[in-house]
Amino acid sequence: MHNVRLASVMAEESDNFRPNISRLIKSIDGKDTVFICNPSNPTGSLIPEDELEWLCRSNPDANFIVDESYLLAADGFLFFMVTPPPASALDL
Repeated sequence: MHNVRLASVMAEESDNFRPNISRLIKSIDGKDTVFICNPSNPTGSLIPEDELEWLCRSNPDANFIVDESYLLAADGFLFFMVTPPPASALDL
């Protein structure tokens, strides 16, 4: 992309390859757009709904794009089936 600085936060073995919300928060500071793959690729780890919502609400100046294309294949998907998902991204 032209003149766009990219930063990535990789899942680490020390976190059992689960997304580390603290590291995500530190990396978001000053960014205008954040892309989150949930479940993460390739581990399939989910960011729990309450943590994802908190992350988005804690950064009101950032635009969040959350790709949940593979949600059906994720461990813990039953949680999302029991809890109704937001009607739109604006509901976050």
